[in-house]
Amino acid sequence: MNKAPSSCPSCPTMKDSYPWMFLPDVSPKSIVPLHKELGSEFKSQSIAQKLPVEEARAFYAFTNELRSWPPIISDYTQVSCNGRKLVSNIQGYDNIGTCNCKFQNGTTCRITKVTLSSRSLDGIISEAVVNLTYLESLDLSMNQLTGSIPISLGNLSSLSILDLSSNKLTGAIPESLGNMKFQVKLLDLVDNQLSGSIPTTLGNVAVSSMTSDADAYRLFKLKQYDKASLESNFGIYLSRNQLIGPIPESFGNLTFVTDIFLNDNFLNGSIPTSLGALTYLNDLELYNNEISGTLPQTLGNLTALTYFGVDSNSITGTLPTSFASLTNMMGFYVAANQLSGSFPDFIANWTSIYALSFSGNNFHGNIPAIIFNFSNLAYLDISDVEDSHFWFPHSTNSFGLVYLVLRNCSISGSIPKYIGHMLSLEIYPSGIMEKHCPRGKPNYHSLFDVYIQGERKLKDFNIIDKAGGPNKVHIENFTAVNVNNSTLQIHFYSAGFMFLENGPLISAISITPEYKLRKQLSPLNIALMTVVSTIVFLLFLLLFAWLMGWLGNADHLQEIDIGLEKAVTLKQLKDATRNFSERNEISQGGFGTVYKAELQGKTVAVKRLSSPSEERINELKNEFYTLKSMSHQNLVQLLDVYNAKGLHLLIYEYMQNNSLAHTLFDSKSKLKLDWEARFNICLGIASGLVYLHEHPRLKIVHRDIKSANILLDGDLKPKISDFGLASLYTEDDQFKFIKVEVPQGYMSPEYVRGIVTSKADVYSFGVVILETVSGRTNAGYMRDSQETEFLLDTAYDLHRKGRLVDLVDKKLSAKYDAKQAIIILNLAVKCTSISPTLRPTMSQVVSVLVGEKKIEEICPPAQNDNQIAQIDSSASIEVTSRASTSSNYYIKGEDEIEHISEGTPY
Repeated sequence: MNKAPSSCPSCPTMKDSYPWMFLPDVSPKSIVPLHKELGSEFKSQSIAQKLPVEEARAFYAFTNELRSWPPIISDYTQVSCNGRKLVSNIQGYDNIGTCNCKFQNGTTCRITKVTLSSRSLDGIISEAVVNLTYLESLDLSMNQLTGSIPISLGNLSSLSILDLSSNKLTGAIPESLGNMKFQVKLLDLVDNQLSGSIPTTLGNVAVSSMTSDADAYRLFKLKQYDKASLESNFGIYLSRNQLIGPIPESFGNLTFVTDIFLNDNFLNGSIPTSLGALTYLNDLELYNNEISGTLPQTLGNLTALTYFGVDSNSITGTLPTSFASLTNMMGFYVAANQLSGSFPDFIANWTSIYALSFSGNNFHGNIPAIIFNFSNLAYLDISDVEDSHFWFPHSTNSFGLVYLVLRNCSISGSIPKYIGHMLSLEIYPSGIMEKHCPRGKPNYHSLFDVYIQGERKLKDFNIIDKAGGPNKVHIENFTAVNVNNSTLQIHFYSAGFMFLENGPLISAISITPEYKLRKQLSPLNIALMTVVSTIVFLLFLLLFAWLMGWLGNADHLQEIDIGLEKAVTLKQLKDATRNFSERNEISQGGFGTVYKAELQGKTVAVKRLSSPSEERINELKNEFYTLKSMSHQNLVQLLDVYNAKGLHLLIYEYMQNNSLAHTLFDSKSKLKLDWEARFNICLGIASGLVYLHEHPRLKIVHRDIKSANILLDGDLKPKISDFGLASLYTEDDQFKFIKVEVPQGYMSPEYVRGIVTSKADVYSFGVVILETVSGRTNAGYMRDSQETEFLLDTAYDLHRKGRLVDLVDKKLSAKYDAKQAIIILNLAVKCTSISPTLRPTMSQVVSVLVGEKKIEEICPPAQNDNQIAQIDSSASIEVTSRASTSSNYYIKGEDEIEHISEGTPY
């Protein structure tokens, strides 16, 4: 900011803009009268005794420019070192960093760490930071800071951790950051608006040496780095900016770097051969750039590499043979390039591989058959293969695939039986040659024979026919004889194709021994058994009562806020749920069970969190209390939280009309949603997600948006539930979560790769839109073909044909707004784009729904998007379908009738 002219008394002066430059001179002589002037109040502060005055003043000048309300400190005398803690006199800022008080024989403290992450800061990073000369760590992430990165940051010789991610910083990355010579552990500038090229000087930083193997990343990495592991890892994170130019050759000097994230920029040129020197590199992410050239052979030297992502670039040539040395590879992503050649044989050496993505290239030949025996392989995308000689192996010893994608393929052969054990398979009509595909053929049945002890008990058994349809229980009872050596043998042999949901699913096998008592029990034995059983039963009751808290009254008297003037006690809450009885149960979910409770004339919903999450609940209980402060008309309000050993409760407002899924798909539901209600539901969900994604402090990604998690109040206003609970998932739970959620069709493709951003919620929202407008569940079973039909596939097909309006629920045939329908359905297609970068943000979605913007303004226009223009926006529209097979609709306005062919592009 420039100094204001003297003719403008109201304009900010240089002193206002840079107060740290105009602080009074601090000399030994001036300190004494200042100390006396402040008196005993000053003596009580650590500043006079431990933290030098000039450092306190520098810290005040630096934080003052960050702009926060309330301010971080009221003046420089109000910051102190309390032991190792850097504290302020302002409530909420009682732990904002770390001090080192070992200077000058323990008489002087220095500020070594400043942590102001997620503090809603919207100012600038002042040059005054250079005066914090002992600073080792600076974390200003997840704020709204603007301006440029100060050049003077590179002069902080002790700085080893710099995290400025998730702000609105602009300008170029200062070359001075290459001066960081003190064991650099983290440089994170992700999610800003930085431009220009990457400074070559960044290759000069002295990185910290490794103290353990480069294995910080687990199978499902939900964060890009783990701050707890920084002692053994060093990473450079420059993702999601606007950087241009090539990747500096000097990056090859970063000897001990473990992670390089440069994805989602505009980088060009080729991948430097010098990167082959980074033998500790664990994760190299360069996807979504404009990189060209070939893949260097030197990358085969990166034997510690576990994740390699160069998808969505313009890379040519073949895969280097040196990649055979990358035996630790877990995730390999080269999709959407211009690579060619045969599928490499060396991937047979990657026994730990979890995900392979080859789509959008020109590969041919066969995938090595042995990889289908790799138990860790969960994701395989070989779309766009055009090779009539491609085939799947006929059998496999260990099949662990969760997700197989075969879009736009021209391949031959039959689908092997083991594919039926997968959770998700995508085969588009242009894929497997029709004459070889078992889909829908009458001679493919889910038939199998049952053998017990070598004797066939059932022949050509069709479990779907016996059960009367899918998801229905059928029990078969058998008696086994000739059980030798305590071994019972049960075999299921296929008598026909088992494809996707056609295959048998045995949910349980119960084995009950049959024997007779050798002799009758005596009356004495019976009496003793009765007494012992009674004692054990009573002890069990006492233990159960103790675990439930019935033997103590202290916890029962704890007060819980349910939004009334007078709080209720835990005992009253338990009584209202009939001690969490099934009679009061509303629903069950992954985090626990929800019960209905009526207290003092008010109804609330009580979620009892499941015991497997107890450890995480205790770690995150402060976050639950933070969620109480979140209030939005489209979020289910969290009223209170109760945490105690063995009992963790979340008390929510009660939703009278259950969930959106119940209203749309449950035949018992009496609610009928007209078009206006459906449109308002979509708008309400979008508004709630905007609040979550753009909250000034928390910025929550829900990660489980589906119609079952959208609740409706008495006025049919939608409210998002279970927000903020995703943090309960441990890393070990992620694979289980994906196995459950993938078949339901709400999960975005990148989630399987462990990449979780707000765009994952956008994808799920698009699926919910389709369900709401169509009245159809996302994954429906077709009785005729005995297959699962995905609503998203139907939407894409109709979108290509220019007939999206065919998706509108036939129950709305009397009246609905056709213009709104076409807009909202096109919006759903945009939201479910395979690439996250092509999806709009939720705030952009809202701007379209409320009419502030058009779809073309937030997303590149797709083919057939001009149909919207053919509808008279001023008409009150009534739509009547002539027949289900017709491709024409008649749209009647107030003054005229317009005929629109559904084949017309829109």
